[in-house]
Amino acid sequence: MRDVGRFWSAWIDGKGKFSENASFEEPDLKWIREKVGGGGAAGETSAPMILEEMTGSVTFYNYDVDAIRAFGLAIKAPQPFQFRRELFDTRNQTSSMIAIRVNATIDLEFPDWDRKKLEGVKLPLFISSYRRFRNGVLEIHVDPEAGIIDMGDGNLLDGANRAIGRT
Repeated sequence: MRDVGRFWSAWIDGKGKFSENASFEEPDLKWIREKVGGGGAAGETSAPMILEEMTGSVTFYNYDVDAIRAFGLAIKAPQPFQFRRELFDTRNQTSSMIAIRVNATIDLEFPDWDRKKLEGVKLPLFISSYRRFRNGVLEIHVDPEAGIIDMGDGNLLDGANRAIGRT
């Protein structure tokens, strides 16, 4: 099976679609590691402690600044964005769908768009919550403030959440 991403759409949840011709760069989930040792250990080792800040970007290839502003995009508070992508299986000639839901703030710096150049405008997203679905099935859920890091096999922070009385 070979999945080829063909189409993207960008939505603000509860407000509607604001672009059919966009692309989304998912966050690179990287652990911050700390050295641990002592307590009878024969040496030091490093352990993943927390995730680095999640950032991504959205690129628009055609847009209407007035229409985007009408949606109420703001840089002040996180908003619920949804990005959908069709993946095409070249062997079976079938499609599947990836949906990515994020709460993020966005930096709005829209230059004049020149259709002839076929260049997009890349805007950074500062992500506070990230969920990725394939055909409606949750694959990844990361929400540091809520104590959730789930890579598809359960929340890695369940034990820590119970220990501090969060759940």
